[in-house]
Amino acid sequence: MKTLCDILRISFETLKKTAQEFKGLPHRMEFFAEKNGIRFVNDSIAVNPTAVMAAVQFFKDDLGSIILGGRSGGDSWEKLLTLLRDETNALVLLPQGESFDDILHTAHHLHFPSGRIIQSENLESITHIALKKTPPKTVCLLSPGAKSFDRFKDYREKGNAFKSFVANS
Repeated sequence: MKTLCDILRISFETLKKTAQEFKGLPHRMEFFAEKNGIRFVNDSIAVNPTAVMAAVQFFKDDLGSIILGGRSGGDSWEKLLTLLRDETNALVLLPQGESFDDILHTAHHLHFPSGRIIQSENLESITHIALKKTPPKTVCLLSPGAKSFDRFKDYREKGNAFKSFVANS
């Protein structure tokens, strides 16, 4: 059986070094800060619930909190909220936005534990809450599952705002 190193005709050391030094693209599962033992990840490009599910499945038990919301594309939140309810202990941090009521209604319908949903008026205030409520040694993930057009020009502006709010907290 050929290994990846054989196929690419590179040494294992080269492959290992490349993997260790790899930096992803901005706004795509981008680890950008650690504060109070919390790792902050910007996945603002995840603008539908299905894309968010991939991130949730990646982090699973390491997911301490997730920030959802924005202008919904009409996708259902049911599968994502079921995954969050059943597979993680993560807090759902929910700033006001166009999808706010839909997410809350779906969470209520699914009997999502109300103590695990924290609401606030905007991304800045929910980021401050994340710093206080996310357990140490876990991840706070911005993976909105919705477009940013209700409050921000696009996912880049939203992701950059999140990074700024974390840096200035």
